[in-house]
Amino acid sequence: MVYRITPSLGPGLEQKGQPFYWDSNRGATASPTYDLGSTVKGSDGHDYVLLQSNATLAAGAACQFTDGTWVATAGGTAYTVPADLTGGVVAGDYFHARKVAL
Repeated sequence: MVYRITPSLGPGLEQKGQPFYWDSNRGATASPTYDLGSTVKGSDGHDYVLLQSNATLAAGAACQFTDGTWVATAGGTAYTVPADLTGGVVAGDYFHARKVAL
């Protein structure tokens, strides 16, 4: 089990899906209070970035994203869907992608 060591509030590194880390005070805007693109350090020494998947991605699969939109797609070599995310992620899920290189 990997956990966040960056001192910030937010979801666990093994949390995924929707609803995610919501704040009921946001009113009609259904968006996570933990911003997409947030990068944190995991207890395994890797960086993790919060993304939203646009397709089904298997656990351990390579993924890539576009800065600014923070939407994950299949492919690339720099990030993966964490192997601990049993069943991977489906389109629309929020999750932390693991940076491959330390």
